[in-house]
Amino acid sequence: MCTSKIFSITAGTLFTVLGCGCNSTMFNEEKKVPEKPVYDAQKHIEQLQTEVTANKKISMDNKAKIDHAMGMLVKLKTAKAKSPGSPQDKMVEAAVLLAKNSTNSQVKYNAIRILGYLRGPKAEAALIAMLDTCSQQYKREVLQALSNMNSSKLYGIVIKMLETANAYDTDALCSILNSNNFRGLITKKDIPLLLAFYQKMPKNNNNRYRRRDFLRMLARLDALKAADLVCQELVLTTQGHYKREMLYAFTNHDVEVPYEAWKKVFSCLGPATSSNYDAYRNIFDRFRNSSDWRLTDLILPMVEYATANKSFGNSLIYAMSNMRDPKAAPALVKLLNMKEFKHQNVSDFPGIVKKNNEYLLADKAEMEKLMALRKRRMEQLAKFEKMRQNIK
Repeated sequence: MCTSKIFSITAGTLFTVLGCGCNSTMFNEEKKVPEKPVYDAQKHIEQLQTEVTANKKISMDNKAKIDHAMGMLVKLKTAKAKSPGSPQDKMVEAAVLLAKNSTNSQVKYNAIRILGYLRGPKAEAALIAMLDTCSQQYKREVLQALSNMNSSKLYGIVIKMLETANAYDTDALCSILNSNNFRGLITKKDIPLLLAFYQKMPKNNNNRYRRRDFLRMLARLDALKAADLVCQELVLTTQGHYKREMLYAFTNHDVEVPYEAWKKVFSCLGPATSSNYDAYRNIFDRFRNSSDWRLTDLILPMVEYATANKSFGNSLIYAMSNMRDPKAAPALVKLLNMKEFKHQNVSDFPGIVKKNNEYLLADKAEMEKLMALRKRRMEQLAKFEKMRQNIK
């Protein structure tokens, strides 16, 4: 059940978007509302219900009446209603009427969203009923509205849709699976069903971004399984922009990607070429914030391709200089002394010294000391990884 505060901020604001002819003064809690509009609103709704039941469709003239009735019903939330039914019930009733019968698609979209913000069992029941009757273009909004109201029935609805999914449901399902409110409902036990849905998803240009967003969602549940699907996509295309998009699942910073998954990705991408420079640059951008020095072993082989593309080389230098792994010091010294690359400030990088505007490797004793410390850190990292796997 919504609180009055929710009505005053959310519902009031959203009803304005419907184009009902309402203004901001209607939502002022202090303003006294005349009783006449309250009864006018009731009268309009009763008339419209009769007309819609009789005609099974709504005319433009009736739409204007609905819009006016909606404006009146917004006032109900601050009026002292003397008739049966709460203000919320009447707002739900009006929003359902619009969502089902308005000829204006934007009004229908906003009415569906309002039901999500109004919440309550009547709004929830109305939205669930719409899923069986609304056209595909509105299904996405209905699912999102159920998500916004934290419907306890949403998970079961989505699972059923996944089991019987068709091409028309792809957009609605991909959208809800990636929504923040739904993220905590889907779990690893649902992965087989998700994988089956992914395999059914058409591999065409219209679904490029949906497939990409789906992989991102799957990566949050199981990055290794997502890596397998990403690799399938990578080896089947030579288009650089498509490779970059498919790697969005891993290069996005809200996904935790284990070292083993990165190994798979590097293996599939292979040597740096014009078709994957962009993909590698996005990966390097992700690596630069990592303290996992195992990743150094993956990017060091890329040094030999650095001079083939200046932007690629600069991204590689930036990643290594931020990771601060002393194992990368020799490669960094080599690249930083080349004129074609931007000079990063690495004067405090472990294992690198600067003399006479030239970067040099630290002496042998210093490097041995740094590598011994690195070995200890890698051992601690291995223990941490084992502990984390046991927890999972």
